[in-house]
Formats: sequence, C-alpha cells, structure tokens
Amino acid sequence: MTLSTNGDEESSSLIAQARERISPRKVILFGATGNLGGATLTSLRADGHHVTVFVRNREKMQAAANLAEHDSLPAVTVVEGQASSTEDVEAVLRGTKFDALVNCAGFPDETVKSYEQARVSTFHELIKTLVDAAEKHGPKRCCFIAGFGALDVPGVDKMVFEYLPSSMGAKYMVHKANWDLMEDSNLDWTLYCPGPLVIEDPIPVEGMRLTKNTVLIDRRSAWHMLIACRLCCFFFLLKSSLPQMTVAFGDLANVIVSQITPEGKYSRARVGIANPIGFTRTTDKAVSPLDKKK
Repeated sequence: MTLSTNGDEESSSLIAQARERISPRKVILFGATGNLGGATLTSLRADGHHVTVFVRNREKMQAAANLAEHDSLPAVTVVEGQASSTEDVEAVLRGTKFDALVNCAGFPDETVKSYEQARVSTFHELIKTLVDAAEKHGPKRCCFIAGFGALDVPGVDKMVFEYLPSSMGAKYMVHKANWDLMEDSNLDWTLYCPGPLVIEDPIPVEGMRLTKNTVLIDRRSAWHMLIACRLCCFFFLLKSSLPQMTVAFGDLANVIVSQITPEGKYSRARVGIANPIGFTRTTDKAVSPLDKKK
C-alpha cells in the first residue's frame, strides 16, 4: 500500500533536522491534562522548552509540577484559569512573552448539524478566544488540533468530511469554522489534522510522514481516485488507509514540537500525518485527540 501525498510529503531527515535546530522556547500549553496535552507536555520538556500549562484545576497538574522540581528538565509553570474566559486568557498572554501557543483543550460538539451552528458552538468560541487573545498580545506562533476530515481530497475541490456519512462528518463543520477563523487572522498558525489516535508508545518522530493541506490516502491511480469520488465511494477508499493514518498521541505530540518554530514549512497550513510506509496501527482502541486521559 502506498500513501499518496500530492508531492508535498516532508522527508524524515528534514523533520529530524528541524527538531535538532530548535532552541529552547517559552510555550504556553492549553489542555495539558488530556491524552494529547500530556504527551505534548512530555515532548516539550524533553526538548528543553520552558512550558507554562494553563489548566482549570491546578491540582491535576501538581504531579507534573513536582516532577519538574526533581529532574534536570525545565520547570513547569502552572496557571489556573478558564480557557473559554477572555479575561483569563488575555491576562496570562499579556503577562508573559511566549514564543508559541499550543492548544489541546476542548472538543467539537457532535450535535452540530450546520456551519451556522458550528460558528456558535462552545469549541469554536474557545478557539476564537485563543485566536483573538493571541492576535492582541501574542504569541503569533499557534498550534491547533482538528482531524483528518478537515483536510482536502487531492485533486478534488472538496474536504474529506464532505464524503463521510453525516453522523461522522458533522463535527468537522466545527473544525472548518475554526480553520476559517485562523485564515482570517494574522497568526502564524498550524492546524494538525491526524487520523485516529491511540494510547501506545510513539515511534521516532523522524519516521513520521507529513503532508500540507491534503489527506494521505491509499490510491492506485489518479483515475481510481476520480472514479471513487464521483461514485461517492471515497469513504471506503479512505477507510483502507486508516491503519497507516492511525498514530499514537505521542507521535502527534512529537510532530507538533518538531514544528514549534515560527514561519516554518507548515505555517498557516493544515497538516496531514501518517506512519512510515509499512508501519500500521489498529484503530480498535482509537480515541479522540481531545479526550481526557483514561
């Protein structure tokens, strides 16, 4: 099976080199108590970055704070507040000059049925709060999370979620609304759009494959893709690629950290993610990237 990447796939050596060149940054992380947030905190600290975690409950982060006091890695600063509160978010961004913001908080409302509903949903309002505050106080470099349904289908002027069953695709209207919000901002944003995520050990980040704006899919030919889309069978074509698009939370976290510097290749872009060719993961235990830890 070969993953098509419209010629924009990042080579493993470039990812590794990018990570090696990154100097320590001041990063504010929202949603650090979730599966992805916890993995991102671990990856940021392992690379020597100075992390401030913004959480609703300080006690939930006490273990990480205590750990930071007893190892050689940079300390973790814990700030308590509501990510949906403009006042709380602006206060922390105004008080410290951060180099980057990473959001792993919130999740799309699956009851959303239209784009208009998406624009007034709780998750969209949270992202709007972060985007507006970052535009006002910094940092310009911001990383957000969506899902593979928010990527484009190669060679077709449609997004993946438009080919999914309505029960699966509705939540991606929120991701699209979030993307539109980022497009209208002056931020140096990246929207990571992974496939299913699992709680398993990550692989070395240099093995991961990334694409810009388009989904990584299994296609035997451009003609096969065209026929599949016209016959509305793209969902089944996409499903066959899920084992290669299913990645560990730690894999996604490591990719985010490897691209934390400003104005990189994936500045103001959506990013598709896949495992190395020939490496797959089962989707049986997949959970949402924004779910709380189990």
